[in-house]
Amino acid sequence: MYDCIIIGAGPAGVSSAIYLKRAGFNILVVEKKEVGGLVKNAFRIENYLTYKSITGYKIAVLIKKQLSYNKVNVVIDEINEVAYNKSYVLKSDNNCYYTKCVLIATGTKPKMLDSQLFSSSSVIDKIYYHITDIPDNCREKHIAVIGSGDVAFDYALSLKELGNNVVILARNKPKCIEILHRKVLENNIGIEENCGVKKISNIKDKLLLYTKDKEFKVDYLLVAIGRERNMISLESFDPKSCFPIGDLSNIDYRQISIATGDALKKSMEVEKYLINLKG
Repeated sequence: MYDCIIIGAGPAGVSSAIYLKRAGFNILVVEKKEVGGLVKNAFRIENYLTYKSITGYKIAVLIKKQLSYNKVNVVIDEINEVAYNKSYVLKSDNNCYYTKCVLIATGTKPKMLDSQLFSSSSVIDKIYYHITDIPDNCREKHIAVIGSGDVAFDYALSLKELGNNVVILARNKPKCIEILHRKVLENNIGIEENCGVKKISNIKDKLLLYTKDKEFKVDYLLVAIGRERNMISLESFDPKSCFPIGDLSNIDYRQISIATGDALKKSMEVEKYLINLKG
């Protein structure tokens, strides 16, 4: 029986874990993939205190080191369900975990393309939703990025830095912050405005993207058309001892500082709850 289990090891989950571990509680972090969360997708992070500019990958590495330094127990598993009856049971496909409190830091997941756009199921093999999922040998390829926000432009910059030929297909005008828009232009990345994709097919090992007026032949397609909450099944809970934290509770303000600040605030509430339990 743990005092608190944190589901997710991104910046929010790790912030909570370190705070509660240092406060002397018996905690566990359960992460389905790897420590760091989605931050490792970021091309550059330039609005986080103490760093003028740092890659998302380096932040993820530092997060992992800090967890290790604080001797936080982490297991790799995917929690499917949380249920409450005086205490909590967290269920995965193969395990059950028991705890007095739960912090859910499962973040967000990408919005998917409408499958009706696909001429066949085979096109899916060359469509990605996270830049870290693209093959490691992705160099000197033709890649299209669908999207008009910060994430799409950030992905485009990362792909360009790897030596790829990149084009952004935006259904409307760009919605990203000005500094990202400027960097994309400075790196000679093409931006096709008012260019919604109507159909996706393939020929040999290439993807063919059809818009109203143009066709694009690319090696890969990276999709960044928005995010939605990645909430797990919460069968029952006590609002005094179970909280969503980070991007999961602040989906419209996805910044590391906001995510970690929210996580620390909720961790303090958990701390008070656990102290009161001890009486």
